[in-house]
Amino acid sequence: MECPGFERLIDYCDGLLGDPDAQFIATHIASGCRQCAEDCRWYDRMRALAARDVSLAPPPWVLKRALKLLGRNPARPTAVKSTGRLVASLIFDSLSQPDLAGVRLAEISNRQLLYRAGDYSIDMQIVLSDKTNADLFGQILRENESRFESVAGLPLGLSREGMAVRSTHSNEVGEFTISGVKCDEYELVIETREAVLIIPRMPITPH
Repeated sequence: MECPGFERLIDYCDGLLGDPDAQFIATHIASGCRQCAEDCRWYDRMRALAARDVSLAPPPWVLKRALKLLGRNPARPTAVKSTGRLVASLIFDSLSQPDLAGVRLAEISNRQLLYRAGDYSIDMQIVLSDKTNADLFGQILRENESRFESVAGLPLGLSREGMAVRSTHSNEVGEFTISGVKCDEYELVIETREAVLIIPRMPITPH
């Protein structure tokens, strides 16, 4: 039986399919398709993680888009390696999407950025705290890891024009917060146990 595809699996997990389609996918998973069953378990874990984050949850359309980008067999951006350093690639920016015209203003008042560096994903939300400053909320995730061992307690540093601005550590599930940052372009450096992840020219601007 042919796999239904990652996007339809997401809709199935969210209960958005009609009875015939939902029954087809349920039967397909019950038949023993390991890939589809694992995709459903992965999505359920991501959804549960997002639900228990009480900081500032991204709008549903942003979460859905990001999950589809990170779905089965994604086209991985090329990361530049140099002596244990990985330069992250931007794979999603909520301000660059052409279909935002029909989205409510309240859903785009914050900026969502998603970066990829090797096996690591860095999801960030930028929230304006006043006219010139913003707060940065982020989470580091590693592909195919559900217990967060590789992303817990990692040191992070934010710099601008070579000068250190802020430093912090990720918590037990890879989340971090950097508050009161002047709106500008920055470099974010994350020290994992395998390599140093670098996000150059990161725009901390919500609009």
